Amino acid sequence: MTGHAASDLVGFVGTHAEGSIGLQKVFDKFRRKGYGEALISFMVNHQLAKNVAPFAQISVHNEASLSLVYKLGFELSVDKIYWLF
Repeated sequence: MTGHAASDLVGFVGTHAEGSIGLQKVFDKFRRKGYGEALISFMVNHQLAKNVAPFAQISVHNEASLSLVYKLGFELSVDKIYWLF
C-alpha cells in the first residue's frame, strides 16, 4: 500500500442503517493492493471500539466480497437474511 500520495482517495467504507459493514469500494487503479482489506479492518476496529459487534450482509453471489471477509476471519451465519420491498 505504498507509492500513492497521502491525499489520494483510494476508496471508502461505511455502515448501513442497521449497522452492517458495507458501502465498501476501492477505485479501479488501487485494486489488488490491500486497500479493501485495510478499509474493512478499519471498520471492524471502529465497530469494536464502540462495543458493537461487526457484521456484514453480503449477497451469496458476490464472490469478491465473500473472499475478502473470509480472509479477515468473518464467519458465515447459519441463517439467511432476506429483504422484502
